Amino acid sequence: MRMKVYSEKDINLQKKYTWDSRWVQPYESAWSIFNKFMYVNSMSRNQVMYTLGVRSVRNKQTASWSKSEGDLYFLESFDPTLIQTHLGTNYKKLVNAELCYLLAVLYKPSIENLFFSNFRYCHQCLSQGFHSIFHQFKLINLCPYHDSVLSFICPSCSRVSEYNFLNNSSKVSAYTCICGHQYISKAILYEFPKRWSQPISLSNKSSINKFLTLSSEEITRLRHMSYPVYRDLTPLANPIELLIDVVKKQYSENHIIFQHNPKKNSTINIHRPLGVSKDTLGNVSLTLSLRSTYKSISRHLRHKYFKKHKQCIANFRLNRYENNGYCPYAYAFAHWTGQIEGNYPLFEMRGNRKTINADMLDFFSPKDQLNLESIFNDWIDIKYDKKRIPHSYNYKNSFSINLDNLSTSKWVFNKVYAYMLVSHFHNWLEVAKIEARKEVLYTYQIPFVKYSKMPFYSYVFTDHRSRSNCEFHLWSDVNILLKSIPNNLECPHQIS
Repeated sequence: MRMKVYSEKDINLQKKYTWDSRWVQPYESAWSIFNKFMYVNSMSRNQVMYTLGVRSVRNKQTASWSKSEGDLYFLESFDPTLIQTHLGTNYKKLVNAELCYLLAVLYKPSIENLFFSNFRYCHQCLSQGFHSIFHQFKLINLCPYHDSVLSFICPSCSRVSEYNFLNNSSKVSAYTCICGHQYISKAILYEFPKRWSQPISLSNKSSINKFLTLSSEEITRLRHMSYPVYRDLTPLANPIELLIDVVKKQYSENHIIFQHNPKKNSTINIHRPLGVSKDTLGNVSLTLSLRSTYKSISRHLRHKYFKKHKQCIANFRLNRYENNGYCPYAYAFAHWTGQIEGNYPLFEMRGNRKTINADMLDFFSPKDQLNLESIFNDWIDIKYDKKRIPHSYNYKNSFSINLDNLSTSKWVFNKVYAYMLVSHFHNWLEVAKIEARKEVLYTYQIPFVKYSKMPFYSYVFTDHRSRSNCEFHLWSDVNILLKSIPNNLECPHQIS
């Protein structure tokens, strides 16, 4: 009779593990569930992968894992049957259902739009061995359980880790950074069965409570909203609170609302430039409109801030280098112009870009193209209830502005574009304060987070069946942003 030789993987599958379903809380993350499983069973990450992984993962001869296999959002490398067998509950289905609910309510089919790729946590929660999917949520920056500021870095080594089960060495134990710092409190060592069985409640102040109790009508209004997913939201306390205020129509004093009626303001009779077909007229008209916004803000900056610096700009344009450094206004204006018009090097000022490709949706500013397209995608999804257009779209066939929605398109994108332009100029002035005197020129790379100065806003779009107005909600006026531009920077070429 032939003797069967059992491998370590076979033995793992036959083991009975310590587990209690009461240890898992609502909206607990997969990271937290698996670390609890590791902690109580003294397991390594390799053992978890061999125990709970799909067949292709379990059949690996060496413990060499890819990042995709450690994904904790959709858990595609984990077997739901094995999770059910060893943990008593199909947590893969449960975690996916909670995640998909958040994506569906906010109408964002992309994980990157709503959740961080880096691990973010609450010190108090993690010291108790708990981590929630809400801690990864980009629209909240305060822990919904303790109202404390969420963190990305290890308190010991300041390392930022990926939100991935395999982000650390496979030998690193549960709740431990690769540097050896243990997040979990030592008090949990013998008390975890009691501590983990106690329900964890959301804070009464938490905006997540309001979010989870929205009515069906309020959810519909929320699904019709678009907000800047492309900008860093971490400086704000809880952006979801601002969206909920819009949903519930509870406006604060600094809340500004603009409304647009597409039927009253629709423009049909538009002059068609030579060589532009009727089908692409909307695209060209939108581009020209955005260019007018850029020119208008450019003129304002020149008249407001550059009256005394015309010669500085001329010298910069003609590459007349000065030993005592550049004028900060000329420096900022040149780099800003290069960024917006797509000039390389960035500091070259060639005048407005003249060519327009009528077959594609052209937002005039190459560096802002993708982010403005994301707004357009949101609008199309809401207006026609269509799935998001994939990145491999054909511009000519998929992207066009029809004449019946041209006025709305102009209204929407000119609002956002004005804030983008002023935000960029603010950032270049910050760079100029330090780099202008050093004569450090940037050629291709932009040395700042592009939209760090941009205020938070939201649109409420209407679908093709609705007669209601489109809404633009803002918490800071563009004029305030313009007025906050400093006009007292020291120019080395001005005689006081």
